[in-house]
Amino acid sequence: MSDIRLVGLATAVTILAIADSLLPTPEDYYPFLGWIDEAILWGLAARLWKDVATGKTLEEVFSWEQ
Repeated sequence: MSDIRLVGLATAVTILAIADSLLPTPEDYYPFLGWIDEAILWGLAARLWKDVATGKTLEEVFSWEQ
């Protein structure tokens, strides 16, 4: 059973990554900065979806002790 809070967070980050990729943003004037923030957002979205797929909870994902 997936943690609905983690699914919601993964969905929100994915939507934010899509919007950042498609919509014009100020960092489009500096392409290197735009690529960095898009890579970070897409990487975070992929990591969160991986955690959803493995059945982790929000507390497990954001705990300091591993």
